[in-house]
Amino acid sequence: VDMIPSKGAEVDPENNHGDTPLMLAARKYHQQIAKLLLAKGADVNKWGKRPSQTPLLLAIGCGHLEMARLLIESAADVRASAKGNASPLIAAIKANH
Repeated sequence: VDMIPSKGAEVDPENNHGDTPLMLAARKYHQQIAKLLLAKGADVNKWGKRPSQTPLLLAIGCGHLEMARLLIESAADVRASAKGNASPLIAAIKANH
């Protein structure tokens, strides 16, 4: 993973589902990979193709509170919400986090 951004590759490419590497790291709780991607300039507030899909919302939805903390410390927008969907705070409350 460390080699990819250093060779000029894009840090935020989307897969067929609209997920970026940071979104996948947030969902799967790969904190070291998330730290590396953030250090290389990954967009902490990038929206995916599906509603309510930012790295922060994905981390909260999966119950990864330490990942959520890392993303917030990296300037994730805690007020971001897609039309008709919950903010990260409301999502955390609904998920009993």
